[in-house]
Amino acid sequence: MLGNGALFTWLFQGTPFAMWRQLIWIIGLIILYKKIIYVDIFNIKSILNILGVIFIINVFQALYAIAVFDFNLVRIGYCFWIYFSGIPFLLFPYFFIEYTKTTGKSRLLFLDLFIYMGLFLTIGLIVDRISGGIFTKLFLISMSNGLLGLLDSGRYCFLCEAPTTFGVYYCFCLFCTLYRLYLSESNKSKLILLAISLSYIVGGWMTGSRQIVLVLGIVFVIIFGFYTLFIKDRKSYITFGIVLLFLSAPYIESLLFSDKAYKERFSSSSIVKDKRSRYWEEGFKETVSDNILIFYLGKAFSLSQGQKAKKGELTGRHYENTFYSRISEVGIIGVFLLLVPLYYLLRHWDGFDMFNIGLLSIYLSYLIISYISPNGSHQTTQMVVFIAMGMNLIKHEFTRDKMQLA
Repeated sequence: MLGNGALFTWLFQGTPFAMWRQLIWIIGLIILYKKIIYVDIFNIKSILNILGVIFIINVFQALYAIAVFDFNLVRIGYCFWIYFSGIPFLLFPYFFIEYTKTTGKSRLLFLDLFIYMGLFLTIGLIVDRISGGIFTKLFLISMSNGLLGLLDSGRYCFLCEAPTTFGVYYCFCLFCTLYRLYLSESNKSKLILLAISLSYIVGGWMTGSRQIVLVLGIVFVIIFGFYTLFIKDRKSYITFGIVLLFLSAPYIESLLFSDKAYKERFSSSSIVKDKRSRYWEEGFKETVSDNILIFYLGKAFSLSQGQKAKKGELTGRHYENTFYSRISEVGIIGVFLLLVPLYYLLRHWDGFDMFNIGLLSIYLSYLIISYISPNGSHQTTQMVVFIAMGMNLIKHEFTRDKMQLA
């Protein structure tokens, strides 16, 4: 549902389920804290304790924002949800593995689930583009006049809420696909999975989002490059596939740039004209260098959540950067909250292998997206980051032997 948010927002608009994302979050938190006493996962309780401490600090910051700036409660509640939207998904890998143990099904289903979701997204984006934006027009533009210019610039969303919000989610699908390739013992399956993983980059191109194409390219190079260079069971046809890819690159380029909108969007001149770097400089100046108190404590909880602000309320900016946005609201603790998953990955790093490299690449895409856009706080991004964190906590369940290869 979160991966196809525009569809469900369109379906539920004007109904009691219009807040379906928040309902999923509340139900997930209830399940999480109800089951946690039965879950024996190393460090799980310490992680929730740390997040709990941050939550309590945020409560005091929220009370200050209400008392001093008179922020409305909906805005405050929305900000809490944004900050902690990923937590209910922390135990998703654990529950899925327990399900496979109970039913006797293969653990490969976990990877297959995200492979199919990534492929579904890719096919949908391509169909959306070929049809002139049939899904984007129906599910997205019909709900937001601010997005009317998407199709004119060759940007398609399929069932997603915007053409820029699902970069980390797409990278996670790519990781699952390449990890499945690594686990597979069939040459035919490996080639199919390689083709699927490359199709995600084509799908990303259909969005017109440079950040999504960037992180997909980086994640693919890191994971597949590690596999090609360091995994002992690699096959020579993989190298052949790379050579074939480079030979076909001119034809692929002509296909991708066949639309004038894409040629303009991904041109070097368009990148140079982008104003993000100016916004980042302003963010650094206003949240770090000019006022050290804002850097440590923030200015006002939910300051940059302007979409929920009432008329007359103070609103801030997100500076096209998740980190500066968080600092402006709650100070340095907001950055720490963003980095908790990466901290636990590095804290329990046990060597270079496909699984660890894959998770590291996911967090790298998360850091890049967070720095070049406000999408590090998006619920789809947070969902994936905490699923990856949950996988890291039970990494012993994702080894080649445990994945029960046929």
